[in-house]
Amino acid sequence: MPIDAIKSHQMQTSSEEFAQVADNSAAPTTVWHSRTIRLLILCGVLLAAVTIAVTSSLLLTLRNRDLAESESNLKSLVLVLAEQIDRSFQSIELIQASVVERIKYLGIASAEDYKRKMSGHDIHLILKSQAETLPLVEAIVLTDAQGKLINFSRSWPIPSVKVPNEDASAVFKSDPHLTSFLGDPFRSPVTGNWIVSIARKLTGPNGEFLGVVQGVVELQYLEKLFEAIVPTSNSSIALFRRDGTLLVRYPRQETAIGQPFRQSGLFANVLSKYDHGTVRQIGVIDGQERLISARSLAHYPVVLVVTTTVADALANWKRETITMIGMALMIGIVISGVVSVAAWRIGKKINTQNLRLDMALSNMLQGLAMVDASMQVVVWNERYREMYKYPPDVLKPGCTVFDLLRYRAATGAFSGNPEQHVRDFVAKMAEGKRVSHEVETADGRYIAVVHKPMAGGGWVVTHEDITERKKIEKTLLQTNQKLIERQYAIDKAVVVAFTDVKGNISYINNNFCQISGYARDELLGK
Repeated sequence: MPIDAIKSHQMQTSSEEFAQVADNSAAPTTVWHSRTIRLLILCGVLLAAVTIAVTSSLLLTLRNRDLAESESNLKSLVLVLAEQIDRSFQSIELIQASVVERIKYLGIASAEDYKRKMSGHDIHLILKSQAETLPLVEAIVLTDAQGKLINFSRSWPIPSVKVPNEDASAVFKSDPHLTSFLGDPFRSPVTGNWIVSIARKLTGPNGEFLGVVQGVVELQYLEKLFEAIVPTSNSSIALFRRDGTLLVRYPRQETAIGQPFRQSGLFANVLSKYDHGTVRQIGVIDGQERLISARSLAHYPVVLVVTTTVADALANWKRETITMIGMALMIGIVISGVVSVAAWRIGKKINTQNLRLDMALSNMLQGLAMVDASMQVVVWNERYREMYKYPPDVLKPGCTVFDLLRYRAATGAFSGNPEQHVRDFVAKMAEGKRVSHEVETADGRYIAVVHKPMAGGGWVVTHEDITERKKIEKTLLQTNQKLIERQYAIDKAVVVAFTDVKGNISYINNNFCQISGYARDELLGK
C-alpha cells in the first residue's frame, strides 16, 4: 500500500530525514522538497549570485579605471599641445616686435613716414623671410590707420585687396587702451583657406596711431597637426577663442567654424571659472557623449579642447566585459552542472530511501502515523486509515491529532475529551517514556496503540489490530475456567492418584489425602 504524506511538511529524526510521499508515482518529484537538496540549490544560487556580484563590481572598477586613464591621457595631451601652440603664437609676436623695432630704427614718427618707409620692397623681403620660418604663418600684413594694405609678406608687388574680416584699425580706434587682439576666422582671399589674424597696434613716439601689423595664422596647418596626433578616429581637437568662438577643429565641421559656443557646459561651467578642466558631456557639435579636456593658452585668449568619445574610451573595457561575462557564464554553467548532478545523486538516493520506506510501511501489518510538534499528522500508511475507516476529507495533509480524535468520538470509536487525552499522554512522553493503551472501535475491534516520542517534539504511533488475540485470550480464559470447574468436580467425587514409570506417586487429589490420612508432601515421590 502507498504512503500518504503531506507535501508541505517534513520531519527529521536524530538519524534520518523522512521524505513525504503521496504515492509511489509521485515519489521522484517530491524528492525536490528534501531539505538537503533545497540547501544545495540555495548554496548554488548564492554562489552564482556572488559570482555575478564580484563580476559586476570588477567590471565597474575596470570601467572607472579606463575612464580615469582616458581623462589622464587627454589632460597630458592638451597640456603639451597648448604649450606648443602658445609658443608658436609667441613666435608671431616676436615678428611683430621686430616690426616695432624696425619702426623705431627707421625713426618713423608719423603716419606718413610709416606709409613711406614701411611699404618698400626691402620691408617685403624682411617680412617674407620672417614668415617663411614659421610654418603656421600664412602671411605678415601691414596696414595703415585707415586699414589700407601697405605691405605684404606673401607677394610683391602688393596686391590691391581688402582684408575681408573686421577692420583691425577700427577695432583699435574704438578702444585706445587695446594693444593686440585675436580676430575672427575667415577665408583667405588668396588661398581660400580658413585663417585668423593676431593683430598688434603700431604707434609713433608721440602715441600717434600709425597702423597695424597682423600675423595671419593658417588654420589648415593646425588642422593637419591635430589630425596627426588625434588619439582615436572618433576623437577631436579644436581651438576656440576665449569667448567660445570656434577657430579650427579636426575633424572639420565647416558650418561650425566662427560660430560661438559660449553657452556650452564647458565654457559656462568650467572655463568661466578656471583656465583648464575636464568634463564628460554630450558634444555640442556632433551630439556624442564625450570626455572633454580643455586648457587656456598661457599668453593668449585661446582655449585648446581635446575630446574623445566615451565609447572609444571604453573600447578596451567592452572587450574585457565580453570576456569576463563569458567567463562568468562558464562559471555559472559549471555551478549549475555541479548542483544539478549533486541534486540528482542526492535525489536518487532519497528516492531510493523513499521507495524502501514506502515498501516497508506499505507491507506493515500495523498502522503507523507520525505527528510533528504542532500536532499535525505528517506521515501515515494506508493500514492506519483502514483501521479507523478515516475518509479522505478527514485524514489528509494538514490534519491534526485533534481532528482525528473528534472524528473517532463522533463515530463512537473514542470516548472522552480529545484535548485532555492528548495533553495526558504528551505529558507522559515529555518524561521520555513510551505511552501504550488499547482502543476498542465501534465495530468491536481492539487496537493496541503505542506512542514513542521523537527528538525535537512530536511522536511516532503504531496501531496494531489485536482483535483476534483478544478473542483467543477470551476463549482460553473460558476453557481454563471450564477445566477448573471440571477439576473441582472430579476432586470432590473420586480418589485420583498418578504414578510415573518407576511407580512413584506424581499426583494425588485432595480426596486421596483425606481418605489415606497422609499429607500431600508425604505421598508425592513415594
